[in-house]
Amino acid sequence: WFENKYPGWNEKYGAFWRGYADVRYPGSGPLQLPGLLEGAGPTCWTCQIGCLRPEEQCHRVVDEHTRFYCSPECKWIDMTNPGRYVGDRVWFDRYHGWEYSEIVRDLGFLRPDGKTLTGQPHVDPDPAKQWTIDDIR
Repeated sequence: WFENKYPGWNEKYGAFWRGYADVRYPGSGPLQLPGLLEGAGPTCWTCQIGCLRPEEQCHRVVDEHTRFYCSPECKWIDMTNPGRYVGDRVWFDRYHGWEYSEIVRDLGFLRPDGKTLTGQPHVDPDPAKQWTIDDIR
């Protein structure tokens, strides 16, 4: 369907979605979410958007912690508003060193049974085909 509507879609996006479909059920392979952002660039400390333009990216060290910015303007906003942007602002900083299932539990991404993941990479209602916290350990 996509290839008919958008010529070139399969070449550009098809491999990702075929791989995604291949691991949609527990036991068919690892859930891909933990690896999707490996190697991604830093997230801007101020606006929380990925630093997509390397020529604009900058950083500074505050209290022995490196803050990355997507632009000099975001760096300026942070510098001129001390104390406004504090805490665990960046997801990677907050969960650095955590095991993936611990992050899922901390974020509350479990159904009331405390075991089944809220989001599933498919729409099959069969309980035997639902990913659980044990599947991502």
